Amino acid sequence: RRKLAEEGTRFRAVLNDTRRDLAMTYIRDTELAFGEIAYLLGFASAEAFQRAFKRWNGQTPGEFRRSQRQSA
Repeated sequence: RRKLAEEGTRFRAVLNDTRRDLAMTYIRDTELAFGEIAYLLGFASAEAFQRAFKRWNGQTPGEFRRSQRQSA
């Protein structure tokens, strides 16, 4: 924690950034269900994951997956 504080960040911020990046990768590059992704990332439920994803990206996981498929 001290090292993170020296860098001006917190563990929770690093965790959320990592979860966000992994979520985007799983959604874009796999066919995993959102419940499976939620479990892999340590969320209590698929609903909690979907709320967090929308907060991070401004769109639901389903919207993000559809937009990635359309642009591919």
